[in-house]
Amino acid sequence: MRKFKLSSGLNIMVEKRSSKSVVLAMQVNIGSIHESDNNRGISHFIEHMLFEGTKTRDAHDIANEIEKVGGEINAFTSHDRTLYYVIVPKKHFPQALSIISDIIQNPKFDPESIEKERKVILDEVNLTQDDPKFYQFVFFLRNLYKSSQLKHPLYGYKETITNISKEDIMQYYSRHYVLSNMALAIIGNVNIDEKMLENAFNNLNPDEHEKISLIQEPASSSPEKFIESRSILQSYLVFGYKAPKRNSDESYAADVIRAMLARGQSSRLFNELRTKRGLCYFVGGIYEASKNYGYFAIYVGTDKSNIDEVIRIIKQELDSLKSATNDEISEAKNFIEGSFMIENEDPKKLADTLLFWNSINENSSIKNYIKGIKKVKKKGIAAMLKNYFNENHLVAIISQEK
Repeated sequence: MRKFKLSSGLNIMVEKRSSKSVVLAMQVNIGSIHESDNNRGISHFIEHMLFEGTKTRDAHDIANEIEKVGGEINAFTSHDRTLYYVIVPKKHFPQALSIISDIIQNPKFDPESIEKERKVILDEVNLTQDDPKFYQFVFFLRNLYKSSQLKHPLYGYKETITNISKEDIMQYYSRHYVLSNMALAIIGNVNIDEKMLENAFNNLNPDEHEKISLIQEPASSSPEKFIESRSILQSYLVFGYKAPKRNSDESYAADVIRAMLARGQSSRLFNELRTKRGLCYFVGGIYEASKNYGYFAIYVGTDKSNIDEVIRIIKQELDSLKSATNDEISEAKNFIEGSFMIENEDPKKLADTLLFWNSINENSSIKNYIKGIKKVKKKGIAAMLKNYFNENHLVAIISQEK
């Protein structure tokens, strides 16, 4: 992988692959945790608006220029980054570069488009809140975090979305969409001309990105349970903790614990909850971490009558990890290494992975991730269980009504 910085300050990562397609992905290191109380949801709002037209292309042109050659264009917003990507047959690389550089640099922010997209986002909020599979994590984070910006949903609130103005959008865009706060990944069998990239992104603000103070969250000091009743046919349970940030050496042990507990049909929790007892259809686990935050969660869909038993088994399996064997730890590490390799065969996923690790540390490498996983030992698992995955858990339940 070739990594360099343009004279303008833009970080570039290029992975040469013998493929017939090429991916361009631009990451802006801005997300929901950087917002204030009066503009919650603005990072996601701007993500939508960048597809709504530029000075030379309308919304249809942006999508059609990529899709008419069989390509794909899309984006997502997370807690601390927004990523825009295009994938096209490699012969259309210049066209893809033109599109992604245009939407990043020249958004029109037309008032009519803002009002139209405001309605779309409000519908998206309703969709998320209506679907327990999505809403369970909004509910979990809202209660897990008491002070940090992580307690707020990625999409903001209906009130803030309704009140965000064109001036708010333009000011936020101008402050955060600057070269020093971005990175570009290119995956594919194309020749990269640095001068071409310089010219493509010569209209971005070269100013240094301002540092934003994030609210630090204290450790949990007691177990907590939160329940929201709904007219649904099954209950959704999320059991979890605050966890190490991704730039901590402890984070690798958290990944190994997740693999042992919830990696799939061979995991401890699938075996205990579904295979042996039939208490649920789905059970999974996530460890989401960045340089600014980390949290760990086990999620289960089950009948209301099973909730207490499910929680008991989750606690039991966490506790039993104290005596995990070297063979089990080795299997979990092999799973992580193998799945990481398979996932990153997808060029879109690889672009995302490269950009993510660059946001953690510009000197980091995805190879270092697997090295960190391989170093995890029993004592690291034991320390994680003691320091983080202890009795001070939080349970968030979206429950069937009586």
